[in-house]
Amino acid sequence: MADDEDRTAPASQRRLDQAREAGQVPMSKEVATVAVLATACVVLSLNGGAMARQMVGGLRVFLEQPHGLDPVEAIRAAARVGLGLMAPLVLSALVVGAASVLLQTGFLIHTAALAPDFARISPMRGLARVFGTATLIDVGKALLKLGVVGWAGWVAVAQLWPILTMVGAGTVSGLVVAVPRMLAILVLPMLGAQGAIALLDVARVRFKHAQDLRMSREQLKDESRDSDGDPHIKARIRQIRQQRAKRRMVAAVAKATVVITNPTHYAVALAYDRGKSGAPRVVAKGEDEMAARIRAAASKHAVPLVANPPLARALYPVTLDAEIPAAHFQAVAEIIAYVWGLSGRRP
Repeated sequence: MADDEDRTAPASQRRLDQAREAGQVPMSKEVATVAVLATACVVLSLNGGAMARQMVGGLRVFLEQPHGLDPVEAIRAAARVGLGLMAPLVLSALVVGAASVLLQTGFLIHTAALAPDFARISPMRGLARVFGTATLIDVGKALLKLGVVGWAGWVAVAQLWPILTMVGAGTVSGLVVAVPRMLAILVLPMLGAQGAIALLDVARVRFKHAQDLRMSREQLKDESRDSDGDPHIKARIRQIRQQRAKRRMVAAVAKATVVITNPTHYAVALAYDRGKSGAPRVVAKGEDEMAARIRAAASKHAVPLVANPPLARALYPVTLDAEIPAAHFQAVAEIIAYVWGLSGRRP
């Protein structure tokens, strides 16, 4: 119970995928039932008259000479007629029923469910299932469904009774004509009731599926750790990468042409070689403690330091190893010319 109270977060996509792989998907049996019933209604509405004529033609002998038939032959004839009439209806219902299940599960075919599970034949587990909460809920649903569908059927029969009385006093051809109408009156109210039950059951099944897959905060953390790695290890790796990047930048200062400073908060080291690059490149940059390290490396390797706060702040966002924007060409060119002049190098 405590574990259920802790599981308040919705299921992650990974948990949903794992549940799907295990065959745990929301599926309402009532949808398959209403699909099969609707298919039967469509088939009967389209072929009801033809089926009734076929039935009457096949059983005409029984209706006209009920006392002069061999019982065995009568049973065989009735079976042939019945199979011929029911085969299209049964095949259509099977196809539509299977399609309704596949559509609900996203065309999931879980073959593991077909493997024998000997634990299911355990007497104790069998008793637990029979007297369990799930069984009581299923019994309650069945009784409610029986009541709703039965009431719809009773209303349909009340409307159907006058037609039956008229048909009973009529001819065989009148029976053929009345069959589709009687089937519609009988089945449509039951189909509507079953459809309403199916909609409610879909909502219930999906809600229960979401509730069953809820996760606790600890489970979310464990899943994040398994999928993305330990946060502490990731932080340590990130710290090592940053340290290496800083060491590379400090080493790159030795080959810089000039270091432009703020003068204390920012430091940007530029390298320019007229034969290899079209514009000066940012080879190192930093602020505060890193800026101090860059200035120290520049002093160590005799790289000129030029204080220009506006230019240092403007160049700081430039990506490492990228050329400076064209808007700063003039200002940087003047500084590099000044530096080269100090060293006696021709600008």
